[in-house]
Amino acid sequence: MTTKQRRLECISIYSESAENWRGKGSPEREAMSLASLLMNYLALSVFEFRAAPEAKAWLEQEGVRNVLRRYCEIVGRLWTQFDANGGSGPLVEGNYRSLVFMHMAWILAEWELGNKAMAFATRQEVLEVSTPFWQSYAMAMYGLLHKQWQKVSVVIERPQEVYWVPYRNLVEVALETKRIDSVERVDSAVLSIDEAFRRRATDKNFADDAYEIEGSYGNPASWDFRKDSLLAALCKK
Repeated sequence: MTTKQRRLECISIYSESAENWRGKGSPEREAMSLASLLMNYLALSVFEFRAAPEAKAWLEQEGVRNVLRRYCEIVGRLWTQFDANGGSGPLVEGNYRSLVFMHMAWILAEWELGNKAMAFATRQEVLEVSTPFWQSYAMAMYGLLHKQWQKVSVVIERPQEVYWVPYRNLVEVALETKRIDSVERVDSAVLSIDEAFRRRATDKNFADDAYEIEGSYGNPASWDFRKDSLLAALCKK
């Protein structure tokens, strides 16, 4: 079975699973299935397409916008219930996936959905179970949304996290310069992202790509969804 066939099979399975849990009235399990469905859509797109416009067109054709909207709707409702009634909280896990969904929303120019995903990623309950790096990454994205920058030290706990530092740095540069057309600094930051993206594909020790969306040794991605989504957000009027 090829990678594409495997991904398409997973998409079919998780789509059916989400509908099944929806019919049974289990929003928590439906949200889990939708999250897996979204990750598989993204995983297929980063390896099948070489540029954001092609990937975006395919994601739109596949109805991913509606899947993302449904996911954010359910998780938002679950957090509202948690805030009102307490309990363990919905989907309390590290903020990695919420940040990925934020980037997906930006690729699709769904800014409100991106804001919602970012809100999930920056909740205190979620930050507390995220690594220090992903905490700082989330707060950088929060700063981007609110057009403000607060200097936060970057703490690397896992060696592979160094590959995501350049994305965070691009936001810092853009917010410090206050304008995307500060060409020299922004171009330098983008070049650092491109270099990190290339190095991931040749680093035999890079093993933190369980979702197969980042690009890694033996499984390189064709386009960088993080970079393209960040540039779209920075250029947004």
